[in-house]
Amino acid sequence: MARKLVSFDEATGKLSPDVETALGTGFATKGEVGAKLDQTAVDARVRAVGDATYVRPPGTRVGMIPFSAPNTIAAATVTDLTQRSLVQLPFDGIEWRLGVRNMSNRSTTVPTTPCTITGVWTGAPQRTTGNTTGQRWNGNIQGAVTQVAGQFSVPTDGSFGWTDWIQSDPIQAGIEKVISWGLTTPATGTGIANGNALQGVLATGAAQASQAVLTDPVIARNSIRLDVVVQYRFAETVQHGLYVGDSRTISYSQSRLPLPALVTDVPVSALPHESWPLTAAAMSGAAGSNLGVGSTTLADWAVNNLHLWDRVPAGEQYDFAVVSLGINGISGGLNGFSTHMQTINARLRSMGIGRIWWTTIAPAGYADQYAKLTAPAAAGATTLSLSASPPAGTLLVGSGYNTEDVTVSSVSGTGPYTATLSAGTAYAHTTDEAATWNSERWRRVINALLRQLPDGIAGCVDFERVLEATPGSPVGDPRLVDSDGIHYTRAASVEMARSVAAVSSRPLFA
Repeated sequence: MARKLVSFDEATGKLSPDVETALGTGFATKGEVGAKLDQTAVDARVRAVGDATYVRPPGTRVGMIPFSAPNTIAAATVTDLTQRSLVQLPFDGIEWRLGVRNMSNRSTTVPTTPCTITGVWTGAPQRTTGNTTGQRWNGNIQGAVTQVAGQFSVPTDGSFGWTDWIQSDPIQAGIEKVISWGLTTPATGTGIANGNALQGVLATGAAQASQAVLTDPVIARNSIRLDVVVQYRFAETVQHGLYVGDSRTISYSQSRLPLPALVTDVPVSALPHESWPLTAAAMSGAAGSNLGVGSTTLADWAVNNLHLWDRVPAGEQYDFAVVSLGINGISGGLNGFSTHMQTINARLRSMGIGRIWWTTIAPAGYADQYAKLTAPAAAGATTLSLSASPPAGTLLVGSGYNTEDVTVSSVSGTGPYTATLSAGTAYAHTTDEAATWNSERWRRVINALLRQLPDGIAGCVDFERVLEATPGSPVGDPRLVDSDGIHYTRAASVEMARSVAAVSSRPLFA
């Protein structure tokens, strides 16, 4: 903005009429006029950013952090346990509450076993010591334990039971808070929701929930019974993202990985804030709600009328969504994927979410559905020389601009194998190009579709490229992939989060 200081008379403190109209009267020096002009420009920029649709206006909003995401129902049994997890946010939470329901997210059946939460306590996490333990949380509380809620019953109709909103013990930015509760159930009714969960802590006896140090705590994946979430209210002018996915989104790990020498006790799976959705949110100072549920398919989210969406806080408005689905049920192929993708997108848009991102499907260990060309093939070739033997049928060859489907009519040889095609190739191919079939072929075909931003999505985050062992590999990076070849480590969550974080970045003032 140009400064019209030539229109200022220092003797009288008068401005020219046009400047006086814009800025007002009562200035004594040129410096005051200049400062006012600078502030006017800043105010205009602030208003412009504040009015933009991609920045939420100030006001109280509600986020959600899952402690578990049950996908099965276990038989009813007498339960008397202490359970613990912890929360961490990149900004202050005004107040929070704990919610518990007896419901599997992958079932329409409501278990009828009555469950009681005997109370809720909080404290600071205590970490292990020594070089062989990884210095992870050991399940105990360091210092004082604070009771924040009393006993309440979990409804038997599949809905959530909640503590009151807790203001006396707020969630402070960057500070881990342990949340501890007791759980008791009788051996009656039709079962207890269980299954896929983040890393949690349990110990025998609900009475231990109020104790700082637990007797014989167990720290493991799938250790938290029931569907347990934390809702929190915040008033930060940040974006809030909804993350939809399967076990790789909830950030489940299958087993202990081979550990470095002398590191003997590092629990698997991720704590809630270590999942890639909440890590991505923390990197950009945003809020994130993780709806990941293990084993879920696109059809589950699109048409099966399950309870996957029920954990979304009622009335909450989201600025964007990231969807990471497809590995479960991938044999349904491209048509099934596209149809369900459109249905999921339509649901998100009906929630007022305009910016929807999808991720490509990371490698899932389909090495037995993969071969390399052991010799080049010219355009029009009717045979391919391969490092492994594919079945008769459709074969995807290539991974770039020359990718194409060919049809294998027969295979001969003992390695290299000669695949005879029913028709010549459309493109030339080089030695070491990929040839894939069955689920691995579909994974690559779907990823190619996603990179074209179908159905008006805002963008595609390329998890395949981030996590593959080498370009075009069917397996994950061995430094990041779990022992089952499908799930990934906590370090992998950071890599996924880095590729997603920009989606939720708060725009800076110019």
